[in-house]
Amino acid sequence: MNVSRLLSRVALGQRRQVRATSTQAAWKGSDFATLMKGGKVEAGSLSKLMMEAVKTKRDRGDFVPANTTRMLCDLFYSLDVAGKETFFKVMAHELGTDQSLVVSAAEAVVAAKTRDGLAFFNAEQHLSKALKPLHENLFTQIIAQPNGMKVLVDMRRDLLSAMRSVKDDAKLKALEDNLRSLLQHWFSVGFLELQRITWSSPALLLEKIKEYSASVHPVKTWDDLKLRLGRAKRCYGFFHPSMPLEPLVFIEVALVKGVADKIAPIFSQEQVAEEEADTAIFYAITSTQDGLSGVDLGQLLIKRVVKELQQEFPNLKTFSTLSPIPTFRQWLESRLSLEMNPEGQKFVKSAPAPLLLPAEEASLLKVAQKLSLPSAPSSAALLDSILKTPTWFSDVETTQLLESPLTRLCARYLVQEKKRGLALDPVANFHVRNGAQVFRINWLGDKSEKRMKQSYGFMVNYLYKLEDVEKNNESYLMQGSVAISDEVARILGINDKVSKL
Repeated sequence: MNVSRLLSRVALGQRRQVRATSTQAAWKGSDFATLMKGGKVEAGSLSKLMMEAVKTKRDRGDFVPANTTRMLCDLFYSLDVAGKETFFKVMAHELGTDQSLVVSAAEAVVAAKTRDGLAFFNAEQHLSKALKPLHENLFTQIIAQPNGMKVLVDMRRDLLSAMRSVKDDAKLKALEDNLRSLLQHWFSVGFLELQRITWSSPALLLEKIKEYSASVHPVKTWDDLKLRLGRAKRCYGFFHPSMPLEPLVFIEVALVKGVADKIAPIFSQEQVAEEEADTAIFYAITSTQDGLSGVDLGQLLIKRVVKELQQEFPNLKTFSTLSPIPTFRQWLESRLSLEMNPEGQKFVKSAPAPLLLPAEEASLLKVAQKLSLPSAPSSAALLDSILKTPTWFSDVETTQLLESPLTRLCARYLVQEKKRGLALDPVANFHVRNGAQVFRINWLGDKSEKRMKQSYGFMVNYLYKLEDVEKNNESYLMQGSVAISDEVARILGINDKVSKL
């Protein structure tokens, strides 16, 4: 039996074992019959069921609410998109705070201000109780269930999705805020476990790493995965005790000599000896749970992994990423379109600086001639025409002529294009916010179809100089300043190694 089939069979057995204790086990249709009407979940019955779960009675103990909570969890997984929207609306509106009770309790606090300390304390307690929504009790009930933490993470994932279609619902917003706050507490660093993932890890975990990796650098075969977990490679993940085989976020590291500028060599069979490596390249950071959006686990993971690597390999002196630039092409195409359509600029608050320099137009004309493209009315239209030619990156001379102008535009996008004072590119914002420096822009660093569609093959190194991390982080958050290397400063034609807004 080959490795792929063997691992798949082992993983299947582990999945069955997990499902045996999972709250996702399907209930029989008759168990939900009273909650459904015309194939849709019935809000009134759902409200009663939720109230049954959160309001315990002393003479019956916890058995009934626990049973009801299990039923609610199973019902949640059986619902379609519309049903889940109803589920969250009922939870938000029926199990939220009572505004009249909050107002009364607040007035009592004000009235007790002039009385004795005990009266004021009691009034504060009543206000605190009034401000606590009933759905917080339901979350507490859910987390006590087998696999309850995973249920809450999945609930927030679907809640965030529902909120994109339901606008201006304050109760729904309060529900999401409350759940996010609880998850931020439950997934704080004290509850997380750092684990190294190896080829000897459980097959189910390896299968999930293979599946989740598709969002950054897809793993095509089990042999590919084995290579990524082998010599001169490391993979670490954060896990929560209640979700033992579910990596929340994981990071893939290559041990190399010098800062890598292309992704292909990292995936090749030829690797340096671990003891000879002087650089750790973080080439993939993958968050796996959409329900933990806004819970910053990646930053914590990088810091912990740097410490682990320093202890294992004292010879490592440099820590850098080799990162994708997922929205560069989208930005450039929109800016080219804007320049080619002067009428559209009327609707822009302030006209952005022109994309191309006069000296760069000569290179574009040479490329257009080589590709036999018709003349264009502007340099923006010329570049747009070139980049829409499917094979432009296959010719050596063409890529040499385009490297300088496109690299400058990529550097501008990463360093100078901002949204509300922060880097427009989401990956750049993540690393610069963590205190990294924009170190090097890598032309055609990844020529895969996915990267060409995202960024014309560009990749970027974010350098973590440990002695500068706190200073860079503070400058970015307080002043919108992005730390850059001498090379990036030269590309942008600026003297300061910190690019300011």
